[in-house]
Amino acid sequence: MLVGASRKSFLGRLAGDVPPQERLEGSLAAAAIAAFEGARILRVHDVAASVRVARVADATRDTRR
Repeated sequence: MLVGASRKSFLGRLAGDVPPQERLEGSLAAAAIAAFEGARILRVHDVAASVRVARVADATRDTRR
């Protein structure tokens, strides 16, 4: 599954109408949830931070099994 939620407008609305460059937290939250739920490909803008988030989400999910 591929998820590409990074900096999308719905994240800006949820965060209080913030512009794209201020959507890091929402993008990382969306990436964490997607990775936790099994997404194998994430389309992101903030690569290094997203990789760290995905690793934590994967490890967290794997400990539940």
